[in-house]
Amino acid sequence: MTIRPIPVNSGGGLDVENIIGRDGFRDEMLAALDRRSVVLTGERRMGKTSVAKLVERASPRDGWTTVRLSVEGYRSIDELTQSLLWSLERFENPLQRTARGLLNRLSFNVGGVGVEPAQSRLLFEDVVTAAVAETDSRLLLILDELPLFARALNQRDPAGDEGTAALHLLRRLRETHAGLRMLCLGSIGFHHVTRDASGVLNDTVRLRLDPLPCGDGGDAELLARCLLRGADLPDHDEAETARAIAACVEGVPYYMHKIVEAAERLSLSGTLDSAAIDEIVTTAITTSDDPWDLRHYRDRIPVYYGEQAPLARATLDVLASGAPLDLDGIVNLVRLDRELEAVARDDVRDVLERLEDDHYLVRDGENRTFAFAIVRRAWVRLRR
Repeated sequence: MTIRPIPVNSGGGLDVENIIGRDGFRDEMLAALDRRSVVLTGERRMGKTSVAKLVERASPRDGWTTVRLSVEGYRSIDELTQSLLWSLERFENPLQRTARGLLNRLSFNVGGVGVEPAQSRLLFEDVVTAAVAETDSRLLLILDELPLFARALNQRDPAGDEGTAALHLLRRLRETHAGLRMLCLGSIGFHHVTRDASGVLNDTVRLRLDPLPCGDGGDAELLARCLLRGADLPDHDEAETARAIAACVEGVPYYMHKIVEAAERLSLSGTLDSAAIDEIVTTAITTSDDPWDLRHYRDRIPVYYGEQAPLARATLDVLASGAPLDLDGIVNLVRLDRELEAVARDDVRDVLERLEDDHYLVRDGENRTFAFAIVRRAWVRLRR
């Protein structure tokens, strides 16, 4: 594409026209959705919601009627059902007429006592079945932050399985309706919701969203150049500065927006070179107000790892030096912690696999390292 000014928008909703470097991945997802539903994984800030917007915009060309819902914050199937109906009502007849009829027929007590969970699931199934029928069996549901929704349902249920039951319901609906597809996104993995994560997803294709490619004029540098042109910055070598920005944060779009935003806010008087860019990143990591929300990587550990949180923290502490280590090397160093000196090798391996699933770590052969340098740097700072 042509290099053009793009305004910085770190953390906000991006206009579809300003989403750079994801068209090929969008087409890969649409091709996969033609066959099966898709679970999209990837580290937070990678742009999963932006890709979902691209899919939503392009999907009508493949005959899909597409509804995109962000389900974070929902606390019941009733709320999900009502939100789906309101979204369906936006479409033209006969889908609109069907949605209005269902809205008039169903009674919701959102936030109140409501109906029993089993009955709520039946109501949701009725809505999806009616919608599939009115879209010529080409209905695509994009469900953003689905794991958070399912986890919230589990937490409010004394038995702790309402969210798991909801995921099984979605799987059964996908199996029942040949023309129904779901694109499921989340900032946490489904393994934090249910031990049967593979069972509720074994009918889906799992795709991973990686950073934008850096180097050789890759998409990361293209985005950086567009952001630089949209900012009020002092003179700089655009191509060289873009390369430095992309490399410094390894092509993660959110952090690239943040760097240009900080440079513009600071009204830098000198050249925006590699040293200045690294100083912006260092300041973001070390400043007390945590402007890039990097504490999240530390604070979510006890929430999602429970009793294994001390082992997860110790494992990340060991790898924070930056040196790649294999399982035995990690076990030996973790056991130097007096509280973990008797930890089993299998427990360390289990935590390592979960940390890989959560995108803290990557494996190269038998060795593990941090997946992203900025997360490693932040972890070192936050654990002091």
